Amino acid sequence: MRKLVLLAVFVSFGLALLPQRLMGGVLINELMYHPPGDSDQLQYVELYNSSEQVLELGGWEFDRGITFLFPEGARIDAKGFLVVCKDQRVFQEHYPANLSVVGDFSGRLSHKGETVRLKSSQGKVVDEVTYSDRGPWSRGPDGYGPSLERIAPTGASPGFQHWAGSVMGNLKVALGSPGRKNDVHSSQPLPFLEEYSIEPQWPQPGEETTIQISFSKTPAVVNAILRYRVAGSGKEGKVKERSIKLNDHQGRVTIPGQSAGSLVRFQILARSASGADRTTPSEHEPRPAYSYYVGVSPKIDHIGHGLVINVGRPERGAGKFHRDRTGRTPREPAQGNSAFVYYSSQDASPELFDFIRVTDRHGGFKLRFHADAPMDGATVLNALNEGKSRYLLSEFLSFELFRRIGVPSPKAGHLRVSIDGRYVGPFLTVEQTNRSFLRRNERDPGGNLYKILWFGRGVVEQHEKKTNRHEGHDDILQAIAALRRLKGADQWRYIQQHFNVVEFASYFAGSMCVSNWDGFFNNYFTYHDIADTGKWEIYPWDQDKTWGDFDGAPRDYSWHQMPLTFGMNGDRSPSRGFNFFRRGPFGGTSWWRPPGYFSGPLLANESFRRVFLERLKTICHSEFSEPRFLSVIDDLERRLLPEVAFEAEIEDRDANRAKRELREEIDSFRRQLKSRRTFLLAEMAKL
Repeated sequence: MRKLVLLAVFVSFGLALLPQRLMGGVLINELMYHPPGDSDQLQYVELYNSSEQVLELGGWEFDRGITFLFPEGARIDAKGFLVVCKDQRVFQEHYPANLSVVGDFSGRLSHKGETVRLKSSQGKVVDEVTYSDRGPWSRGPDGYGPSLERIAPTGASPGFQHWAGSVMGNLKVALGSPGRKNDVHSSQPLPFLEEYSIEPQWPQPGEETTIQISFSKTPAVVNAILRYRVAGSGKEGKVKERSIKLNDHQGRVTIPGQSAGSLVRFQILARSASGADRTTPSEHEPRPAYSYYVGVSPKIDHIGHGLVINVGRPERGAGKFHRDRTGRTPREPAQGNSAFVYYSSQDASPELFDFIRVTDRHGGFKLRFHADAPMDGATVLNALNEGKSRYLLSEFLSFELFRRIGVPSPKAGHLRVSIDGRYVGPFLTVEQTNRSFLRRNERDPGGNLYKILWFGRGVVEQHEKKTNRHEGHDDILQAIAALRRLKGADQWRYIQQHFNVVEFASYFAGSMCVSNWDGFFNNYFTYHDIADTGKWEIYPWDQDKTWGDFDGAPRDYSWHQMPLTFGMNGDRSPSRGFNFFRRGPFGGTSWWRPPGYFSGPLLANESFRRVFLERLKTICHSEFSEPRFLSVIDDLERRLLPEVAFEAEIEDRDANRAKRELREEIDSFRRQLKSRRTFLLAEMAKL
């Protein structure tokens, strides 16, 4: 049962703790706590003076949430607004120049929610608000563009029912209403939805659905309407309305049965005795309707099944970048209109992810979920089915090995995919390395995350910043400069102080095991924990051409001789086996890459190298051994054999041949495990 619950005891408790203010005076009226693109320079708190006189604010202060002491002479006009900014210069470049603005405040408004408190010069609490980025609070202000606005500019601010997100634009750009009447302004308290449920949650085709609803008692709801649309691939029907019969602020309404594959989306309109209306969810929310899916569960006995429903036209690309006045920001739609239904197994209940974005990418597509409704912890999931069928195997096995040796790695799996009712094949799914990935791996999502690229000139162009984009590349530049400048024992002390040594050694050792020739120079993420340890970490990415594969590799993937010196300063491309057709972009054999910014100095440092070699030896005697890892390869074969047979039958191909080809691919991984491990142990024995 789906619920949106507000407990009366919680509200009463919150009211009791609030400061008692006189009607009329200064109040916190608006919060821009999470600007799009994490552009925290655009954070602001707006005050409103509801009195009939100019008020002097000199000596007033914010002492919770943010820190700011109002200077002498600061004032706010009668019925006027005053904006307190994180960064006045950036704010005034983005918003109209005629606004009353002060700043800069210290600290930052939490993206997750906190208490913001304003005190007078006598130390008395004038107003405070405790907001959250979780339901039932409005979700739009959490990075989608809107600000969080007070609905009625009088009285206390006890909870979510008195706040809502401002108008949402088409793109994720900072909006809000600083210096003017709030977008959600109302002179009357608005009724609000306390709870709703859908029964059955997953109706069968033609089965009627009942929606049960509870409204607030104050203000009382005198009229309620349910509005719904029936959506499907490429279309969304007209709005239909059904009256909700109320009995003591509760009611129920039915929606007629629908055909298989239908997506039903609904909103609830409540009207109070004073004529004040509220629609839940608001059209300015990232998910502007509640929804459920009508369908028959598919037969699943090996891998999960995912249904993509593009209600409108499919979205193309992730959005081009534009350079606004706060930096390089992606032009991303603020709202998605697609849905994804996930069946993990025959027995488990399916999951519906509605109003998500589905964007194309090379070799597949991306599923972009909402931060408060991720799929198994992932907010972005890459679905890949490109190039060789082998890639669906090698990426999964590599990520699994990294996970087993203690390196934070993206979750990976396999999924049967249908798009708009059409089967499109088995896909490899890989979690995107982003803030939710950091959070899942118990890393601070406020740290600096970089994706390393093989193209581009210099450190900045080759390190694409994924978090805190507007704060520049100073930390990565300083780290690389220090590694280049220092030598020997001094360099080792710096490495120990600024790098997670065991995690880096494990990453390089894992890359050695799977012959990840493209993962020392590029094709990884690096992360800097700026708030706690101050150390750098490294995470694997793009593991398709591994396990004996490279451009020009033998057809049986029997290459296992990547040397132990690979990736370190001083390594040179071998000339043996070189020819024109295997020439790589850096000269020499096509699998050779020059040392990476981190791998070069770290692997060449005598003390770090000892840690790396010891870690590699341990892994070869544990996780990267036939007794341990053959079972992983065997299980992968067991799960995918039925799927390749199913795909062959759909495409009118020989199912037995498809299974034979998969077995041959799987056997090459078994051979590579044995051959590579034997080579590594033999090479280490020579040292």
